[in-house]
Amino acid sequence: MEIIIKEKSYKVKYSIRAMMAFEQIAGKNFEIKSLTDLYIFCYSMVLAGMNEEPLAFDDFIDACDTDPQLITQLSEYMNKSVKMNEQLNKKADTKKAEEQVSLRELYTTLVVGAGISPAYVLDEMQWYEVEAVLDGYDLKQRENWEKVRTLVVASLQSNSSKRLKAQKAFPLPWDKQEQKRSAGKKRKTLH
Repeated sequence: MEIIIKEKSYKVKYSIRAMMAFEQIAGKNFEIKSLTDLYIFCYSMVLAGMNEEPLAFDDFIDACDTDPQLITQLSEYMNKSVKMNEQLNKKADTKKAEEQVSLRELYTTLVVGAGISPAYVLDEMQWYEVEAVLDGYDLKQRENWEKVRTLVVASLQSNSSKRLKAQKAFPLPWDKQEQKRSAGKKRKTLH
């Protein structure tokens, strides 16, 4: 999307870069709760457009005051982007938000942990991709911890006369979840 302010064309981009710019400007986690938040995010989308000539926040606000349609256009663009991502991310409605994470933490996990290009994460990655990448990253982390557990239990077993169970000797956070799932399956088969 492009907008015109003072006879200059500015690219507008709904991206993780825009959300991170919002957090930097607003000094809080990304969440649009007020009109001020909306204006800051719309300005952040202009910043994310990586325009050759930067636009000052005051000039942006003046343009919005002069032409109220500008903020309407930006809001519609933002809403279309959100709806598209919601349609493509079917899991979003079924999963509960366990803990609110800042975009900076998310960026670090995607770039450092999962090894995705910073430019891709900031400018091209869509929200429906983020969850799939994080699921894959979590699975990779879990597999690594399972390998560690296997090695530790094998080492402990060589010094023990009793048969050790991996979950008891080296418990991991997801062991309880798996026990609940298996107990639930057993109950279903009994009915």
